[in-house]
Amino acid sequence: MVRLLTILLCGCRWYRSRRLAPSAVGLALALGHAAASGPAVAASRVALVVGNSDYAHIGRLPNPANDAADVGAALRRLGFEVTVARDAGRTALNEALRAFTRRSQDADVALVFYAGHGMEMDGVNYLLPVDARLERDTDVRYETVELDDVLASTSGAGLRLVILDACRNNPLARSMRRTVRTRNVSNGSLGDLNEDLLGDETLVAYSAAAGTTADDGEGPNSPYASALLAHLEDPVDIGVMFRRVRARVLDATNERQRPHEYSSLLREHYLAPPPKPPGPDPTPVRWQAGEAFRDCDFCPDLVVVPAGTFQMGSGPEDDEADADEKPRHQVEVGRFALGRYEVAREEYAAFVMATGHDSGDGCFEWTGGAWSSNAEMSWRGPGFAQGDDHPVVCVSWHDAQAYTAWLSRETGASYRLPSEAEWEYAARAGATTRRYWGDSSSAQCDHANGADAAAKRLNSNWTTVSCDDGSAHTAAAGSYEANAFRLFDMLGNVWEWTEDCWHDRYSRGVPTDGSAWTRGGNCGRRVLRGGSWSNDPRLLRSAIRDGLTSGARLIVVGFRVARTLD
Repeated sequence: MVRLLTILLCGCRWYRSRRLAPSAVGLALALGHAAASGPAVAASRVALVVGNSDYAHIGRLPNPANDAADVGAALRRLGFEVTVARDAGRTALNEALRAFTRRSQDADVALVFYAGHGMEMDGVNYLLPVDARLERDTDVRYETVELDDVLASTSGAGLRLVILDACRNNPLARSMRRTVRTRNVSNGSLGDLNEDLLGDETLVAYSAAAGTTADDGEGPNSPYASALLAHLEDPVDIGVMFRRVRARVLDATNERQRPHEYSSLLREHYLAPPPKPPGPDPTPVRWQAGEAFRDCDFCPDLVVVPAGTFQMGSGPEDDEADADEKPRHQVEVGRFALGRYEVAREEYAAFVMATGHDSGDGCFEWTGGAWSSNAEMSWRGPGFAQGDDHPVVCVSWHDAQAYTAWLSRETGASYRLPSEAEWEYAARAGATTRRYWGDSSSAQCDHANGADAAAKRLNSNWTTVSCDDGSAHTAAAGSYEANAFRLFDMLGNVWEWTEDCWHDRYSRGVPTDGSAWTRGGNCGRRVLRGGSWSNDPRLLRSAIRDGLTSGARLIVVGFRVARTLD
């Protein structure tokens, strides 16, 4: 049964696989991690909310005042101490930033929301007070406020958030006199942010991508503010929250406006309290179910998975199931820890740098109607753009084994790949439906990175789920909602290696104690779980499984670590 259905953009052609049949440099990565591994829900929160509507020399923007009032109210409900500045001239805006700088010192969270006009000139971003005239380009430095100063006002806080709904068309920028012919002045858009300004634990959100303008909207709020208000109080990690905002804006503007975020976040952060794992906690105090921890600075984040019993595989009533998912059988799984995310490129890079491990060049891609190895591809460069926090791909089962052995040596703990039973138990997280969020695939873009409208934008002939997660290939860890065990990307993003040898059916001898099935079968192939960014919804189910030659490296395959608990 074909599982690794890939969609690859190669030149101008698209290819879809029908069968999986493979046989068997320097990368500058930030290796630092936050010392604490749990989600942050801050207690000391301060916010400055600015709504500039009544521009003296441009005309009135209808929505910023409403946006500021509504966002301020939402932030107060979230426990923020909020200061609102309406129709602020340059002096008033600078004074508000001065006071906010003092308030944000040692705060857990400092947040600035700005709605109004903005612009970019010669690579510097500016916010426009309501009294700006801008008769010539030399006036900009005296009549506006630099975005750098806004960022600086939050520098004393643990988590820094700056949200800018400031990309509207700006008549002043269009009409002002240029004293330097070559001077680059935008007509109201913000330019790319210098990410050297971010520092740790900072996120800057633009209502429209750099160089593009945003709508003010026809309702009481701008499209961006309306989307932000719809999701600001969601009990999810802020990375997920801003992805939801982006999807809503794209839908509301027929994809004319695409928000963008610049982020240096190192851990999860919640503005509303995150959901707790279901059920009682029968485990000893040292290892509480749902507890997140990390054994070392370069180790992956882990989550304690509670012991339990579940029905593994698919039943006869599931018309989406394959024969190798049957028969459904009961398995008892002991308590263990599992990677909260798939192993990231930066984590794998730390291993390679420390050990000199040779993962080899060459990675299988689907091209010309068959799987073929491309010698120029590797985990360092799989043929598409990846951030350091994306899951590593182009790693074999043997590479994954070497990584877990290294972690075990470095920490003294017992790291390994999960068994297939542990993996499915953790993926389901108590759910008996096809997917941990339910039977339907309609909510896929909230929960999993699979083939969707992001692929369709690259090829209009591709038909798949209609939602849009913005990721045509891999996505950063934590970009989607966690399951009930607070594990991310258990379906989609990349297929994950497990310990088990391949068996094409749960036949006699299948373990019922959660251990890996390494007797019989084909141990030259190992079990893969979870599906990937390239798969349609039928292959993004908790019971889906496939086997792959243990030495093969594919652009859709990565892994997640498990750890035995004392």
